Amino acid sequence: ALSTSETLLILDNAETFLDAAVDAGRIADAIDGFGARPNVAILLTTRTTVLPPNLKWVRLRVPALEESPACDAFTMFYTPAIEHSSLIKLLSAVDFHPLSINLLAQAAVQNEWSSQDLIDAWDRQRTLLLESGD
Repeated sequence: ALSTSETLLILDNAETFLDAAVDAGRIADAIDGFGARPNVAILLTTRTTVLPPNLKWVRLRVPALEESPACDAFTMFYTPAIEHSSLIKLLSAVDFHPLSINLLAQAAVQNEWSSQDLIDAWDRQRTLLLESGD
C-alpha cells in the first residue's frame, strides 16, 4: 500500500510498456490507479503520444537544440573525432532533437563505431538506429 505522503512516480521510456503486446491494458489500469490517488504525481517520459486515457496529462515538448549545444550533447557521449560538417549533417537529419542525438551517440558508442562507421550505419539504417539504440 502507498503511504499518504506525497509521492512522485517516475516512469521512463513509457512506450516500452504502454505499447506492450501483453498486459498493456493492465499496465494502463495500474497507471490510472496510481494517478487517481490525490497524493501521487506521475512523471512519464515517452516518445509516443498515446497515453492512458483516464488521467489528465500535461505534455511538455522537448524543443530542438541549437547547432552548437547539439554537437556538445553528441560529443559528450561519442568521443572519437568526427568531422564537423559530417556531425552537423547527422544531427540535422534528426532535427537536432535531444533524445535522438543521445540515441545516435549511444548506438555509436555501444557498437564501437569509428566516425566513418557511424556515417555508413546512418546511411544504411537511419531511423532503426534511433529505435533500438544499436
